[in-house]
Amino acid sequence: AAEDVELQLCRVGSDLHDGPAQLLALALLKLDIPPQGSGLGPKVVDAVRDVLGEALSEIRDISAGLALPEIAGLSLSQALIVVASEHERRTSTRVVCDLPGKAIEIPHVIKLCLCRVVQEALSNTFKHAGGRGQAIKARWTEEAVTVEISDTGPGMAPSKRQGKRPALGLVGLRSRLESFGGELIIESQAGVGTRLTGRLPIFG
Repeated sequence: AAEDVELQLCRVGSDLHDGPAQLLALALLKLDIPPQGSGLGPKVVDAVRDVLGEALSEIRDISAGLALPEIAGLSLSQALIVVASEHERRTSTRVVCDLPGKAIEIPHVIKLCLCRVVQEALSNTFKHAGGRGQAIKARWTEEAVTVEISDTGPGMAPSKRQGKRPALGLVGLRSRLESFGGELIIESQAGVGTRLTGRLPIFG
């Protein structure tokens, strides 16, 4: 089921990139060559171009986020480094990685789950903390894998952590981990930063 979900995400990303993104790009090109006698003034054309440009950029970002780099032949440490590098490339920020050199044998679906968690958590650090102090730390034993994603941003307000309606992204992270018998721990302090800890048991 997890593999089917990953395939579906890839299809959605490809559809966004090849469908609406291409149409928006075509619209931007047409705006550069307005028909003779067009009643559109320069200011209107510029405004429409800006809106279309923002929409195109957003769709491309969504597509990139859905398309996880190929990690099938990589160790968990290597896969996490690839995810961190892709995040750095997209956001022009830095991610400090503290990962074990010793490889661990885990099912592909577990590796995918952890990479998705790190990918989403890094997106959150960039969105809410501007990418300040982004770091990934992973540790594992024969029984479980633990991955921490932290930042040194403003932290989360207590109301957001204790409210009745937690952020959708955090709900998704927690559900993803719990579907494999894992857990998500959220620690945040105002003015200090936030740390998300995901823990997954290892099964054959």
